[in-house]
Amino acid sequence: MEGADFLTQQILSTASRRKIPQTSIFVGGEDLPSYAENFLYSLASNGFLTVRVNAREAKTARENAFASNDSLDLLGTGKTMLAKRAVTVVKPFEIPQSEHAEVYNCIRELSLSRGRIVKSQTSVSNQIHTYVDRLLPGFLDSSKSAIHPFSKASLALMKNEFSSVKIGRKKCSTLAGQLRKLGTQYPDDTAAKLIALAKGTLLPNQALVPTRQRVLTPLVEQYENFEKAARAMKVEASIHLASTPYAFLTSIPGIALTISNGFAGELGAPSRLPAVKSICGYGGVVPRSDQTGGPDSEAKLKSSPRRCNRVFKHWLMQAVEKVNQFGPVEWKDRAGQWEANGQHTRFLSARSFLRVSKVLVCRQTTFQCRESLAPNAGKPVRAADAEVAYRIMVNKWKEVPQWQEVAFGDDTPLGKWRNLMIELFDADLPLSKR
Repeated sequence: MEGADFLTQQILSTASRRKIPQTSIFVGGEDLPSYAENFLYSLASNGFLTVRVNAREAKTARENAFASNDSLDLLGTGKTMLAKRAVTVVKPFEIPQSEHAEVYNCIRELSLSRGRIVKSQTSVSNQIHTYVDRLLPGFLDSSKSAIHPFSKASLALMKNEFSSVKIGRKKCSTLAGQLRKLGTQYPDDTAAKLIALAKGTLLPNQALVPTRQRVLTPLVEQYENFEKAARAMKVEASIHLASTPYAFLTSIPGIALTISNGFAGELGAPSRLPAVKSICGYGGVVPRSDQTGGPDSEAKLKSSPRRCNRVFKHWLMQAVEKVNQFGPVEWKDRAGQWEANGQHTRFLSARSFLRVSKVLVCRQTTFQCRESLAPNAGKPVRAADAEVAYRIMVNKWKEVPQWQEVAFGDDTPLGKWRNLMIELFDADLPLSKR
């Protein structure tokens, strides 16, 4: 607090002496470390724009590329900031808790935290695979055990002194009863197949079985905790998402809450979205060009740039994969045509998806079929299209508790769209729990 007050006094006294208005003052440095975040937020609370610059870009702006000291580094950072090659961290007008002021930062924070938890969960699942392959080989292969890996029944069995010997000694009726309580379909057949697998596999080293069981149990519990935490963060981010226009992305077949949260967190407010070409460059789905030898020389295309928002590129590639798998038929056919022509299918699909996504978010409308987009489309066609889009969205938003009020309340973007479709086209869009 003393340091922030001292720096603020120095800045204001210098600005007063040199007659510099406060609107022309900004504070920043290299990539923001976590321990400096509160410090910059305090400066922003005093009315200063705070920015950050990329450390690599600041290095290229230094006068000496081979030597490094505080003065040279400071000069490179200052030159980069004066060249407006900086990213805004906190603006003075973002400090008040106005409507939706920090919602995109909250979504981004939750999405990134969820991603780290899922990564840790994957690491734990790999360790579980190692011990299960020793205690009962084939158990995590649903074609052999008839149990979906890491399902409720699978986790419950692995926590309880799991081994091929114990599973093989169980009565079929007893095991089927346990599986029935855990929600397994066809428990009798599953129990019979699982016991046959346990009896037909090679026995593990009996001296190490108790030790491996004691190791496996806490690993399974840790996996369950990670899964619970990831689900909670997904729900919390989705609650914030419902208040933004990015909720309309869930009307696209194949795009659910997780990817929509990722897009909202990385792109931010729709009013600040740049052109689609700039977003493509931001996501690293455009080739680099290299032109030399004068303006008449032809530019050479190279691979995609390595400097991009890799988090956003991850979400974009995930969206392309889901759309090509579960999306509209015309999108699948177009992707197949690009692949047959030898073109870069994923990047072309990504650019096409970004164009559609920006339209949905900025216009706050759902994904529509070609018949509904026709100028002469009548009320029945548009009502039917709205009903299809509504069913698609409801199936995704049901993961959120009280989804009727959270996603389709009268004050939310999706709720306003729903009321408009009912008023204009008499669409049947019930808020039922079915």
